[in-house]
Amino acid sequence: MISSGKAAMTVANLTFDQQVKHDYPDFNTDSLGVFIIPLGDNQVLNVNPAGPTKFIWTGSKHIAEAKQFLAFLAQTRQSAIQGR
Repeated sequence: MISSGKAAMTVANLTFDQQVKHDYPDFNTDSLGVFIIPLGDNQVLNVNPAGPTKFIWTGSKHIAEAKQFLAFLAQTRQSAIQGR
């Protein structure tokens, strides 16, 4: 989608331009740029874009417990530990 001009951004790693160049040799990869995902005031470089993302599946049998877990992770102390 990037090479066709149908998308402006994607979540990818730093070698994405090399992957695009390999798959689409005619595409000018000099037009691609990168920026850090704005997490934790950019004090920590996240190497896995999906790493800090947590979801609860609507079909889960344990939604209440999952909500408790997310609330636990969202506590200030836990956020500080995860941000290391």
